[in-house]
Amino acid sequence: MVTLENVVAKFGGTSLADAKGVRGCVDITIGKFDGRARKSVVVSAPAGITNWLIALGRHRLGEGGGQDTSREIAQRFASIIQGYGLEGQVSEDYVERLLRQRADASTSIKNHAAYKDQLHALGEEAMATIFALALRKEGLQARVLMPQDIGFYVTSTFGDARVLPESFANIGKAAKQLGANEFAAYPGYFAVTKEGKIVTFERGGSDTVGSIIANGVGADFYEKWTDQDGIGVLSPSVNGNGQSINIQRIGVMTYEEAVLLTNAGFRVLHPDSIKPAKEKSIPIAVRNSMNPSHSGTVIIDNAPPSSLATGIAYKGGFVSVSCWNPYDIELRNDVISGLRAELSKKGIRPALITSQNGESLIYDQERLNSAALNDAKRSVFARLKEERPEAAAEVNTMQLNVTYGNSLVSVVGRGMQHNRRTVDERVFEGIRQSGVEARLVGDDEISRVLLIREDPLAKEPENAKRVAVGLYKQFFPN
Repeated sequence: MVTLENVVAKFGGTSLADAKGVRGCVDITIGKFDGRARKSVVVSAPAGITNWLIALGRHRLGEGGGQDTSREIAQRFASIIQGYGLEGQVSEDYVERLLRQRADASTSIKNHAAYKDQLHALGEEAMATIFALALRKEGLQARVLMPQDIGFYVTSTFGDARVLPESFANIGKAAKQLGANEFAAYPGYFAVTKEGKIVTFERGGSDTVGSIIANGVGADFYEKWTDQDGIGVLSPSVNGNGQSINIQRIGVMTYEEAVLLTNAGFRVLHPDSIKPAKEKSIPIAVRNSMNPSHSGTVIIDNAPPSSLATGIAYKGGFVSVSCWNPYDIELRNDVISGLRAELSKKGIRPALITSQNGESLIYDQERLNSAALNDAKRSVFARLKEERPEAAAEVNTMQLNVTYGNSLVSVVGRGMQHNRRTVDERVFEGIRQSGVEARLVGDDEISRVLLIREDPLAKEPENAKRVAVGLYKQFFPN
């Protein structure tokens, strides 16, 4: 048997969608393709399972959009168990029984958010158990390490878990208890509070769990396995509706570029998954489990640029908040900074702070609702009138400019640092060729960010997509 390397491999839902996919992931884990066995594995739920669990939770709680999907969930896992030949190690109704136990808890758990997280985590919990059994079927030693067993603690913010600092040391200590030839299978997406309550991370949080595990065990490498050959330079995909563009792939990028691009719309990695690995300078590789011979994309601390731009990302669903007062710029800025502080207290943080034509804040529309904004406005205005009574009348007349239906397009690259003129020429030519009006709202050494208005009736950020394509043709012409 090959030596187990201190590598954490995280497998996504598309990679684990069925028994064939699970077998492919097991082959990767044990080093069948490259002779490198990965000691630690973090698993997502099979593709579609979490959506079914969310629908089931809504159904059990009598909420809108609910559906009894228990049969579909149980059948999917049963087919994986049967397809891999694990019937002798676990009963085919294993998930059905677990599901019944969790789903029935709706009558005893009064906190609906707590109930949902307990139910939503079932997919990863079951998959970790099945994956460890699959490794054992190959004649290998494997252990399931659940969060509650290794001290993987998080905050009690249901649906938005945040790791507690002591978790890293706890995870490392638990890993040292493994045998030299023993694999570890960890569930992604969730951890527990110190009181033992299950709390999930944001959707896509299994990436973050993988990075936390990599940090805790001091991994030499963190691999995120998905269904793509690394990260494309333009994301999300712009193909479809008669359009087909051959998107180039990123070979190497830095942590900083990865953070900027994932926050701006890149979907291959969750933005929160970068920091834990970066803290210990652990390289991140994004690879394709269906094409394991491809090297994918590697994310490291520093690397010389191979092109002017590294990637272009776009994302819709933003709201812009500004306050225009040409007579008292200081008061205007006090309003904006006050709003930012008040909203941050509620966990609502801006996606971008701009300074063009006066400071303004840009938020994800899903995070900022009108009630929270109005509450923040009342608090800020009341404080300013108390602190500056001479400006009370002016404060009363100030209005917030709130604009919904915006998109952001970002161009990011370490090669942009010393080529400002060329970068700006290509950005503005890309905008011109797209035929869409765009406003520059972010400008620093390695990025440009554009704000774009969308058609209020459009389901997708079509204007942003057109600008992104225009920029792609300028920065990646061949």
